[in-house]
Amino acid sequence: MRWRRIACIGALCIGAVFVYQTVYLSVATAKLLGYGLAFQLWCGPVERVTTHVGAVTTDVYSGRKSRFPLILVHGVNESGKDSPVLKSLAEMLAGAGYRVFVPEFRRMAHQNVTPQDIDDVSLIFRSIGSDAGILCASYGCGPALIAASRSDIRDRVRFIVTYGAYFDLAGTLRSIVTSPPSALAYSKWVYLAANADLIATAMDRMSLIEIARERSELPPEEWSPVPESLGTEGRAMLALFESESPEQFDIRLNAVPLLRDRIERLSPSRYFAGIKAPLVIVHMESDPSIPSIESLRMAETARTLGIPYSFTILNMHGHTTPLWPALGIRNLFGFYLPESAKAILVVREILRYT
Repeated sequence: MRWRRIACIGALCIGAVFVYQTVYLSVATAKLLGYGLAFQLWCGPVERVTTHVGAVTTDVYSGRKSRFPLILVHGVNESGKDSPVLKSLAEMLAGAGYRVFVPEFRRMAHQNVTPQDIDDVSLIFRSIGSDAGILCASYGCGPALIAASRSDIRDRVRFIVTYGAYFDLAGTLRSIVTSPPSALAYSKWVYLAANADLIATAMDRMSLIEIARERSELPPEEWSPVPESLGTEGRAMLALFESESPEQFDIRLNAVPLLRDRIERLSPSRYFAGIKAPLVIVHMESDPSIPSIESLRMAETARTLGIPYSFTILNMHGHTTPLWPALGIRNLFGFYLPESAKAILVVREILRYT
């Protein structure tokens, strides 16, 4: 009889823990979706302090339970570290137990991702002075993953979370340039302007930026003729972004060696063998900006190299922010409930390191 009571008490304790964790994870996931009142009541207020690490402005979020450092690397967005979605994520992580460092990558905010961003991620990590995790989104994952592979910090990286990441930048850019236009995808003309800094001649740089601006704003029938003054380098760069097939893109990329070199130096696929930290890989299935196959290839490479990883594909359309279908009985059971369950499991995976 006594053993039966002990077993019942044990089962009740396990059940209580399960309910607690489920509610907690649900509240944390709701915070990510913009419903943060319950999370704030549960975890308390979060403080944000702005500091500088070298030349990098960095926000540090902390709550009453914050202990473990985590670097949050934003992707390409004009708001940078001040993106409302990013701030909500940082607050959730801080309330859950992380001390969250959110650097401002100014070039990346304007879609100009460069190898210098890798050095900046490494600098922020070293400044913390202890083991830390890394969570990155979109194009910020390239510099973050490469930094995590470097010998000076890779043994101190506790885990890496990637969301909507690319694995091979040439493949990603090839897809963007040669695929049909999409309202949700970053315009290839924005990429052209962002990489015009590689052109030696100032006049050619200005011409390419103006061409990119016009082509991103106007329909093709209203485009101005290419200026006759545009030099050889500028024409080669423009021709690359006018490629109509993957084969044409590859040929034309070789005619722009500085961009090809930048792409190679920013591709995690070339550095993955140096990564030791466990990976939490997340991607939306229908991503018009960075194809989900990029994360699939990352997961396959992690398996080949023996790197611990989890891989979650969310059955959603969008890049870092999904398009939500109309709420109804069919979508409730076919989309909202199963995808919410996936999201909760991802949040649990991230929070288990606290």
